[in-house]
Amino acid sequence: TKKDMCVWQMENHLEQEWTTLDMLNHFDYNLKSDEATTGQFTNHFLTFRNNHKTRLFFEDFYNFSIDNKNLWLPKEYNLVNHPNFVEPRWLQSLLSLMIKKNDKELNFMKIGNKDIYKFGSLHPQIYKHDSKYPYLIK
Repeated sequence: TKKDMCVWQMENHLEQEWTTLDMLNHFDYNLKSDEATTGQFTNHFLTFRNNHKTRLFFEDFYNFSIDNKNLWLPKEYNLVNHPNFVEPRWLQSLLSLMIKKNDKELNFMKIGNKDIYKFGSLHPQIYKHDSKYPYLIK
């Protein structure tokens, strides 16, 4: 089946360490939920198919960012964050939680750190393509 979005989940950056409890709570998650204890999705690398479902996703993202700026760009925290909380990742935290919340509605291709780093670079254009295989080689 066709994928709606390709997203990178950083397994070594747990959501609870980079997203405020205020934001998690808004999405009905707590610090012990699967969504809080798994890696955050980054907004650095994101591809998506332009279709009705993804347009609705980004419309919701935009509307939330306008209507709830106090959650993704907080001046203060109302709830106590995780003990290992570093700092909020602002819109990246929002994007990550929306991806987790919409996991059933959208068809995501999720890639992890191993997929990104297996060639030792984030710049695939520096590697040649092997004609026999659909992946890059050195």
